[in-house]
Amino acid sequence: TSQSTFERDDGAVLLFSASGLPDDSVKAEEIYLILSGDKGAQTLAAYGSRIKCHRGENTTNWTTKLCP
Repeated sequence: TSQSTFERDDGAVLLFSASGLPDDSVKAEEIYLILSGDKGAQTLAAYGSRIKCHRGENTTNWTTKLCP
């Protein structure tokens, strides 16, 4: 697993990634959080996740669809 933080003028983006998950159809997963506002007073503006699949037509690009 890994974690990265990207500071922006209007907030920050936090990115968490994991691989080697117990689901054999999922190669990797990323979860992101977008924070807005000044440092120390930031609020959650958006969040989401995406995955890479081990099987199927597309095993190299990120997707939000379930893996086969």
